Amino acid sequence: MDLPELDFVPSMPNAIRRAAERFGDNDYVVMPGARMTFADADRASQRVAKEMLARGIGKGTRVAIHFSYGFDWIVAFCAVARIGAICLPMSTAYRPAELRKSVVHGDVDTLIIPERMFGDDHRRFVEEAFPSLGEAGEGPLYLDEAPFLRSVWVAGEADADWAEEVDLGIGSSSPTADRISDDFLQAVEAHVTPGDWLMIIHTSGTTGDPKGVIHTHGSFVRHNENLSDFN
Repeated sequence: MDLPELDFVPSMPNAIRRAAERFGDNDYVVMPGARMTFADADRASQRVAKEMLARGIGKGTRVAIHFSYGFDWIVAFCAVARIGAICLPMSTAYRPAELRKSVVHGDVDTLIIPERMFGDDHRRFVEEAFPSLGEAGEGPLYLDEAPFLRSVWVAGEADADWAEEVDLGIGSSSPTADRISDDFLQAVEAHVTPGDWLMIIHTSGTTGDPKGVIHTHGSFVRHNENLSDFN
């Protein structure tokens, strides 16, 4: 595969900001009854990235996201990516035991979930995946079945002592995020390099145990540039 010549350092923070500058109010994602522009995604992910920094997530922290495709997935992924944390997207086909296995295998520190998925209460799904959550109380978490998992964030109502709320919505505000300045966020983003890990995607495991496949910022951004007509 040819490596494209880019006019920017191929990291996700640079790619996200560049897309917002180039395409701004153009539609990025269109769903029934709702639209997200490139600028929307940039602003929302900046706010959530600041909240992550204020709550102790930083470069190299492993953050799993368990959402169906939609605005929340995009905002969470971009927020993780732009501060150099490592995103582990979890399959929506997982059963509770499979989610637990991938979280443990991936050494996940923070798991972000929706309040509901496919019409069901996803908080109860996670409690089934991690049985000791019900007795865990407020975080940080110390679960025997997931020793490295320290927090579970819920996009929506937490509804459990173990859960921490996070707002992934477009146009939302956050007093916690306001503790982090724009300049500080940009300083963090500047230290994300093409060789840094961006995400770990687990294989399906149909012929064996799932394996974590690593993608770096550079490989992901360059590959997307190869697929794009905008050079």
